[in-house]
Amino acid sequence: MQKLIRFNNTKIINKLFFTVKQYHNFLSDLGIIIAGKIIGRGFDFLFGVILARKLGPEQFGIFTVLNTLLLFSGDILRFGLNNSFLKMVSDYKREGAHEK
Repeated sequence: MQKLIRFNNTKIINKLFFTVKQYHNFLSDLGIIIAGKIIGRGFDFLFGVILARKLGPEQFGIFTVLNTLLLFSGDILRFGLNNSFLKMVSDYKREGAHEK
């Protein structure tokens, strides 16, 4: 016969699930982030249209190529440092070193 393992520790179970208030805060924050992204993309689009009209086709093409190279090289130069930083901070907090 197999023994059934029961979870009697409510602290662990409570950490696994959101409360209603936490869920509401999460959705509210998520909505703010999404709205900010949409507004930012709208401004990027408007900036591109205005810049294309002011510069003309040739100069706007040069600007676009240089901007693309700059953005692409930024991704390469970061080389995963964002993720490494997040991991180091979470390890630091988990070890409790911030409480010392």
